[in-house]
Amino acid sequence: MKNIAIILAGGIGQRLGEPIPKQFLKVAGKKVIEHTLDVFQNHPLIDEIAVVSNPYYIQEVENIFIKNRYSKLKKILQGGKERCHSSLAAINAYDTGEEVNLIFHDAVRPLVNDRIISDCISALDIYDAVDVAIKTTDTIIQADDENRIIGIPPRHFLRNGQTPQAFKLSVIKRAYELALQDPEFKTTDDCGVVYKYLPDKFVYIVEGELFNMKLTYKEDLFLLDKLFQLRSVSLQNTGITVLQDEAIELNYGDECIQLIGLNDPDFSERDSFLSESILEAKLSQVNISDGFTILLSHRPEYFNVYQNKNIDLVLSGHAHGGQFRLPLGGGVIAPGQGLFPKYDAGIYTENGTTMIVSRGIGNSIIPVRINNPPEIVIIELNCG
Repeated sequence: MKNIAIILAGGIGQRLGEPIPKQFLKVAGKKVIEHTLDVFQNHPLIDEIAVVSNPYYIQEVENIFIKNRYSKLKKILQGGKERCHSSLAAINAYDTGEEVNLIFHDAVRPLVNDRIISDCISALDIYDAVDVAIKTTDTIIQADDENRIIGIPPRHFLRNGQTPQAFKLSVIKRAYELALQDPEFKTTDDCGVVYKYLPDKFVYIVEGELFNMKLTYKEDLFLLDKLFQLRSVSLQNTGITVLQDEAIELNYGDECIQLIGLNDPDFSERDSFLSESILEAKLSQVNISDGFTILLSHRPEYFNVYQNKNIDLVLSGHAHGGQFRLPLGGGVIAPGQGLFPKYDAGIYTENGTTMIVSRGIGNSIIPVRINNPPEIVIIELNCG
């Protein structure tokens, strides 16, 4: 049976206190929704993806689709005011008479893993509705309107719900048909609709993961960033050194080079001053040596910061060579720099700091280069 992932991205993120929806904020170098889409795009059991978006950000989703070339993303749907409206948009879009599995997932849970998705799909071979949850570790207190305890449920019966939530299309469709006939209908949870309106259907629980967290509050951005860093530990087990806002020393004979690696500071594209401040703070936490220093930093537009920290050599990219290069005028546009970027490709030296900006091999939002061949830069360092 066809497995279709429904990425719910219709929220506006009021609790986060940001001017743009949280699924479009950046963490660990990508928009949150991009991390989520990557997981489902690369999962071998997912046949198709649909994104249900806030109507004002459908163009943003289309840009993400073009940039990343998600081959499984087939539909971009308009969501509604409440989560149930977004779920209904997906149900109606796939209500063609063919039975399929719908796997609903919050766009703001980017750390979902292959095991959870596979377990949900496997459970649909037996059950018609599947939830994901983890055991509750805190004591849950039930209170009345006057903030008085009226009950303490036994903890071993309680779970914290997560996503994905997976269903046979015919089952979730029927549950919502009954729910919409109820004038008192309210829900924030699709499994809750099945549980209430189709009581003969068991909702099976797949074990979730603690790190499959939902981005809800501003502090969660920094926590997510750290969790993505922990994911990179597996790379280290293969002999690859991952520098996450830290430095190492490379020794050759009597010579010593300090190599510094920084995470991308841009948690949200709208505020370049905030990004620059975060980057400066990151560099300030690194004990920069008096010897020769090499900095690996994604963003060339902050060359002045690197100079102020007396970095000898900066290796950067991000500008994609300006995307389109004029014969005599350089690049046309670059992320973070806009039209006719100052630092698009090549070598720049100011105040004792040299920066090499690679054109790289990828694209930005527009998936084409003009007069701008990809490149991989090889640097030879001579000691003495």
